[in-house]
Amino acid sequence: MTLGILILYIGIAAVILTAIVGFGFKKIENWGISFLQNFAGALFIFSGWVKAVDPLGTAYKMEQYFAEFEATFDATAMSFIAPIFPWLNNYVNGFSVFMIVLEIVLGIMLLVGSNRKLTSWAFFGIVAFFTFLTGFTFLTGYVPQEDVVIMQQDNQRQKVLYSSTANMQDEGWVPLDTIETNFFKFGSWMAYDENNMRVTDCGCFGDFIKLEPKTSFLKDIFLLIPALIFLFGTKKMHQLFKGSTRTAIVLATTVGTLVYCFSNYVWDIPHADFRPFREGVNIYAQKQAEFEADQNREILFQLKDLENDKVIEIPYEQYVPNLAEYGNEDKYEFMDQIAGDPAIPQTKISDFGATDFEGNEIGDDLLQTEGYAFMLVAYKLYPEINRNTITVKDTSYVRDSMLVADTMQYMMKIAGIEDKQITQESYKWKPDYLAKWTEKVNPVMDAAQKEGVKVFALTQFGTEAMIEDFRHETQSAYPFYLADDILLKTIVRSNPGVVLMKDGTVLKKWHYRKMPSFDEIKAAHIQ
Repeated sequence: MTLGILILYIGIAAVILTAIVGFGFKKIENWGISFLQNFAGALFIFSGWVKAVDPLGTAYKMEQYFAEFEATFDATAMSFIAPIFPWLNNYVNGFSVFMIVLEIVLGIMLLVGSNRKLTSWAFFGIVAFFTFLTGFTFLTGYVPQEDVVIMQQDNQRQKVLYSSTANMQDEGWVPLDTIETNFFKFGSWMAYDENNMRVTDCGCFGDFIKLEPKTSFLKDIFLLIPALIFLFGTKKMHQLFKGSTRTAIVLATTVGTLVYCFSNYVWDIPHADFRPFREGVNIYAQKQAEFEADQNREILFQLKDLENDKVIEIPYEQYVPNLAEYGNEDKYEFMDQIAGDPAIPQTKISDFGATDFEGNEIGDDLLQTEGYAFMLVAYKLYPEINRNTITVKDTSYVRDSMLVADTMQYMMKIAGIEDKQITQESYKWKPDYLAKWTEKVNPVMDAAQKEGVKVFALTQFGTEAMIEDFRHETQSAYPFYLADDILLKTIVRSNPGVVLMKDGTVLKKWHYRKMPSFDEIKAAHIQ
């Protein structure tokens, strides 16, 4: 579904609701404001619901924002703000649920007209907050990933990336000043490039609809219009039912949404999966298809039409036969050669990869496992690492020679013994996290391995010593491999989470709390 189709559906729903309020309840004082109430309310309820399906997805998105805000503010005079964001990360799951519940409850309050003044200000506040997030996401496209240098040649000055200065100096350009790149150093901003964006999408509709940051930003700018209308036209907003009934509806919505959010990450995985690793997908086949689509992108030539000063894109098949026309420098200016959009959209499946402790890539080998296999996913193991410095004796040797029975023989001789300091690491694990493995997951995996089913685990990048210590503590009799934590968070919303595959196809996923016995799994999914 696209944003345009969604807005159309929401608009139709708003028209129907407005007709019910006007002709059924006869509560309308201003038809335009009532329509905006229903439109904004329905949009917020839907937007909140697709995030309530997957609260951890919103939390992970907020972690990305917090990390970027910390890095951005830390390099400015406002660096005192930076420590706030790591602190917020400690409560990111709760913050995610709060924002989701607030969004859905505000949608209900708009529909029934509950506490009109409070609702108007809360709606304005949350829209302004979303506008800030999406605006930051979009505008970072103007902020290069490297320092910017002002170059001069004769009377011309030009801002370029630091990596381009060497070639320009060969052509006679002279560097005048270097600007350290930061969002708030507007002098470092350059032409928009989507590859510069620090957060690639806002997460406004979770994984249900992926919006380009510019589209998200414009959507929130648009929502500021009804937000301001509500502030100035509060008394003309419709109200349904009695005050006590409206309060009861709001309270029931709050409690119901909280329970629903918790059911989708505390007690179980999301009941609806909009992510690419959903059940029924052959991960290896999809990865290969996305790779081939990426390799076979259409080649486009960007030209500026000098007559109307517009940039056009010409496909390779059209450009080459008409090279004489498009090569006419009086009519066209060559801009760039780019690759078009792939026939199959790229997803996180394209990033699937895993390595062993020697750094060997084994992701595709794991996906091509024949038959059934359990893939355990843990994006974080929560170690408490203690480092102790100890002193050990370090013996050095030299090679010495001596003549024995007319034969020269060589031997190693102690040259000296010195004290040497080394750092040792020890690990302490959270007992409640270990219990998730020892009590919930591993009994099932042990039974699976006895039946000949392959088992392996993917976890965040860490040292072999640390992960071997974890395996010992949990008595995990299967190999662990390393993978990107964002990839692991995408595969399954549980830590640990369990994925059952057959020939690379996802058959079933489980939250550790909902882990059935191996006999139950065998009866239902393994033939």
